[in-house]
Amino acid sequence: MKKLLIPAIIINLGIILFSFHDDFIYQDKIVKITKIETIEEDYDYNDLGIKETLYKEKITGIITNGKEKGKSKTYIHERTKSNVADERYYVGDKVIIKNGNIDTLKRDQYFITIAVLFILGLIVIGSFRGLLITISVFFNIGLLLILLELYQRNIPFTLSTILISIIYIVTSLYVASGKNKKTIAAILSVFLSQGILFIILESIAKITNFNGLNFNLLSYLTVPPDTIFLESLFIGGLGAIMDVAITMSSSIYELKQTSKKITRKEIIKSSKQIGSDILPTM
Repeated sequence: MKKLLIPAIIINLGIILFSFHDDFIYQDKIVKITKIETIEEDYDYNDLGIKETLYKEKITGIITNGKEKGKSKTYIHERTKSNVADERYYVGDKVIIKNGNIDTLKRDQYFITIAVLFILGLIVIGSFRGLLITISVFFNIGLLLILLELYQRNIPFTLSTILISIIYIVTSLYVASGKNKKTIAAILSVFLSQGILFIILESIAKITNFNGLNFNLLSYLTVPPDTIFLESLFIGGLGAIMDVAITMSSSIYELKQTSKKITRKEIIKSSKQIGSDILPTM
């Protein structure tokens, strides 16, 4: 594994370097800001009577891709001091241009840098297991994309969610803890917990017909919220339930390994105590 570490570092550093010079792969114009000048400053008050400063800026930059590469362009950008609903740009930033105006900051290089450092950290700290975890992360992202594709093809969403979740649970716990009794115990406990959770959620939804739930905060969805609400809770609960399951399983497994004479009654008592300690923080 150590022999592969240096090539892995070189490759990942190359990926980071490429992300800072990948403007040519964009269809939209990319402009690197060279000058920012405030041409107008005003004030306004919001509904709470709080004063907000408004800026109108003239931003000049060099186009870094496409047929106009190398040309200087100037854009008018309006923003607020708080930047709650807009962005503040600095000299040296690269921005994406859409419909002749600045749309947003080009930030893929920052995302890739963080992702690569995260992956390298996993590999350096976790060695071969860290590599497996990295592969597992991408595998799970693939599972999510498959789930979305099945939804687009009008496959029953509940059934798809359950099947994808089973694969996710088994692969994630197997990669995290290996093939042993504690992993099997954790997998079975997650299945049981998720099954009970889904039955409770489905029963409440049927009885109440979703009355009492406010979906206003989900207004950005392009589908009725109630068609994916239960499935979202089901998937969202996986991380917490798997975390507790493997914690409990590993704790009891290590307890039994270090104390061969421990009785079943004592194991059950200890597991209840561990569970009661974990429960408040969850």
